[in-house]
Amino acid sequence: MADSNTPLLGIDLGTTFSCIANMTDFGPAVYTDPISGNPTVPSVVYLAPGTTQYVVGEAAAAQSFMDPDNVKRNVKRDMHDIDKKIIIGGKPHTPVTISSKILRHLYQGVLERYPPGVCQPLGVVITYPYYFKAHQIQNTEAAAKEADLPVLGLLQEPVAATLMYVHSQNPADGTQETVLTFDLGGGTFDVTVSKLTSTNQKLTIEVITAGGDDFLGGMDFDEALQAYVVEKEGVDFSKISDEAFRKQAQQNLNKVITDTKEKLASIESYALMAPYLPTAKGPNLVCTITRAELDKTVAGFAARVTEIVLKTCMTAGVIPRRDIDGEEIQKLIEDKGLAGLETLGVGGAQLDRVIKVGGSSKMIFFHNLLVQLFGADKIYAAKNVDHAVAEGAAIYAAYLFDPGSFTKEIEIININAHAFGVEVRGGAFSQLIPANAPLPARGSRVYGTSKDNQKELTIAVYQGDKPQAADNTRVGFIRVEGLTPRPRGEADIRITFEMLPTGIISAIVDVKQDGLEIMEMLDTNTRDN
Repeated sequence: MADSNTPLLGIDLGTTFSCIANMTDFGPAVYTDPISGNPTVPSVVYLAPGTTQYVVGEAAAAQSFMDPDNVKRNVKRDMHDIDKKIIIGGKPHTPVTISSKILRHLYQGVLERYPPGVCQPLGVVITYPYYFKAHQIQNTEAAAKEADLPVLGLLQEPVAATLMYVHSQNPADGTQETVLTFDLGGGTFDVTVSKLTSTNQKLTIEVITAGGDDFLGGMDFDEALQAYVVEKEGVDFSKISDEAFRKQAQQNLNKVITDTKEKLASIESYALMAPYLPTAKGPNLVCTITRAELDKTVAGFAARVTEIVLKTCMTAGVIPRRDIDGEEIQKLIEDKGLAGLETLGVGGAQLDRVIKVGGSSKMIFFHNLLVQLFGADKIYAAKNVDHAVAEGAAIYAAYLFDPGSFTKEIEIININAHAFGVEVRGGAFSQLIPANAPLPARGSRVYGTSKDNQKELTIAVYQGDKPQAADNTRVGFIRVEGLTPRPRGEADIRITFEMLPTGIISAIVDVKQDGLEIMEMLDTNTRDN
């Protein structure tokens, strides 16, 4: 039954929209929101000043027109900065707290389908982008804890989508496929290359390599299209003297632009209108935007997407390695359109399937881009690209809770998407766990102090692939205290990182001094306040 009293749930916590599904006897099924009736919920939170009642979803999005200063959108883009203060309702909030409100709303929506106390979910799996770094993953886990959810585990979004693909295809025993999962959502972009192996006893999803950008997605395409429309039509917000009306007009234009982008996924042109928005032509914005114009506005993003896809494929060995960069790709697209990508010579990629998922993958432009790179016969779109991640997470929740109920063991072999290491003397980045290392992974190295007579040490922890630490992402600090003063370099300080399959990291610092050994477990998610 789709509405079990004891569901096993999967949540796709998205930048612009979120979704919750459960595993039923007939496969995964998405819950509709009890308020809006829609299967996806806007990832928007509103708090009115002087109140304590948080509003989430469609109702919160509607408040953007009346009280935009107390509305928070796209909080997933802030999950890298736990110290960021988000002011809504006159109160400061962290990205973790805002995210927890979205998670709780989704979860509560399931409970409220039944009389109080009847629904008792057995567990939840929450997804996150593969390209998230360790502190972003930890912050996602913290949000689930703050929302008081019965979390069974975390799962990377492309892996959840791949699992849903396998479930829908039901591959025969002996099947082996190399698949690329292309997950382009509202605010993040992930690409994985995986090997799928199905035997009569086990399904294995082995991620070979991953690429992405957690600041690239549909909201960027919306901003680019809006900037284009504003310039084309001479939109002039300064002519609206009342500040409240001006903010409402801006929010209305945002909504109109998003609707336009979505409509152009199925038609060649769309007439948009935003009343009471002054332009060079009159007091209201009225114009027609074609799909070709939309494609032009996203061409620069397409170059970035293409570069990530190709470099990921090169690392996986499914296409030959070659020097390539975004500027070269952008010039090809600008000069010849997507047909210009033929000169890159990747049509023979050793891939069996390209799985297309994520709301922004519905754009015809990106579908055509994938066709141009890999051929139409390899492209597979989930039945609903907006739901596939939540559905895959629900499948995994059911498996984690009761593996014996499945006919096959499910094995997921993950990798570390980013190199993990510390900053050393001169600002260099010293890697302990390299990128694309199979997880779980462990890396260890001995360091010395950099100054004479140090009694304490603060070690900056980074993830990235640049030789200088400052060019990577700092994800935390390790503090070591109680060192015996001695000349620099003489203390043996062994740092060991251990990374779980979920991407969560722990650190062990082992200090030997004066024949004694000091061992301390530390959390790399601390911040330098």
